[in-house]
Amino acid sequence: MNHKLYRLLICLCLLVSVSVKATEQLPLIIYTDNIPPLTFVNEQGQLDGSAYLDIKSVLDAKQIKFQVKQVPWSRALQLFQANPRALIYPITRTTEREHQFQWLMPLFKHSYNLYALSSKFANPEMEVDVNKHQFLCVDN
Repeated sequence: MNHKLYRLLICLCLLVSVSVKATEQLPLIIYTDNIPPLTFVNEQGQLDGSAYLDIKSVLDAKQIKFQVKQVPWSRALQLFQANPRALIYPITRTTEREHQFQWLMPLFKHSYNLYALSSKFANPEMEVDVNKHQFLCVDN
C-alpha cells in the first residue's frame, strides 16, 4: 500500500478564473460545512473556527470582499463546482482531486489510520480485503 496516498492535506481551493481587482469584483462566495474546530457557528451566532479565521485574515488583508455560506458538505461541493467565482474549504487533497482544483493554502495536515485487533491481523503488512471485515474510523 502506498502510504503517501493516505496522507491528506486539507486546503483551500480556488478556480483559476477569479482574477479581477478586489475593489471592482463582486464578493467571492465561500462554501463550507460545520466542521469544528475548523469552521462552526459560535455562541454569538457568528462564523468562527481556525480555518475560517485564517481565510478571513488573508482575504481581509487583500481587501477581497467575500461571503461565507455554511451548507452540508455534498451541497457545498456541488455549489462550488457550479460557480467559477467560488471557493471551498476544507477539502481533502487527494491524487484524484490534484488537477481538479487550484490549491491555495494548507489549513492543516491530517492523517487517517487503520487499526485492528492483533488477533485478527497477525501481519500488519498483509493485504486486507476490506469487503470481508468491519471497520471503525477514528479521527485524530
